[in-house]
Amino acid sequence: MTSVFSFLEQLGSDSDSRGSTPGEVSIRALTAGVDARVCAALGEADRDLLVSLVGAPTKVFCSIAPARDDEDKDEESPQRDDDEDEGTSRSPSVRRVA
Repeated sequence: MTSVFSFLEQLGSDSDSRGSTPGEVSIRALTAGVDARVCAALGEADRDLLVSLVGAPTKVFCSIAPARDDEDKDEESPQRDDDEDEGTSRSPSVRRVA
């Protein structure tokens, strides 16, 4: 039996499936081996039933926090002239993640 999440991921990456009706999605899911109850929920476009069948969380929270401000650090330490800093490089305050 195919995972409904794998099926939905594959469906979302397939440009031919854009504009598919819920019935067409249901038939494709059934053909892919997705559970019949999940296929029925897809065919009826019943979000609540689908969420309960797959155990998906209904509320998702996403947050982006700003990077720590280097100016706060600078207020505590004495100011240096830019001429004194020649030849030294400061590490960037932004890091690349993944």
